Amino acid sequence: MSKGGPVDNHPARDVIEECRHLFSELEISMIHTLREGNNCADHLAKLGRIQLDEDLVILHPLPHSMHQLLLADMAHVAYPRYRKHVR
Repeated sequence: MSKGGPVDNHPARDVIEECRHLFSELEISMIHTLREGNNCADHLAKLGRIQLDEDLVILHPLPHSMHQLLLADMAHVAYPRYRKHVR
């Protein structure tokens, strides 16, 4: 495993490594944000995980589930971060 890289047995390891390689070649940087900071990206990532067996997924038209998230994003709605309950 490379520094900061995915765990060897992660189901999306190959995709993550390919993205890292492309980002490096194209000199793209990423900045981490919590899911509450970008609900649209979080929702799309969850939709993508459902369809991992597909090579390409085109979301056209936009899934209805995204409309409210986009409106909230455009209005700069802030979402609180809730702590997970530890038992």
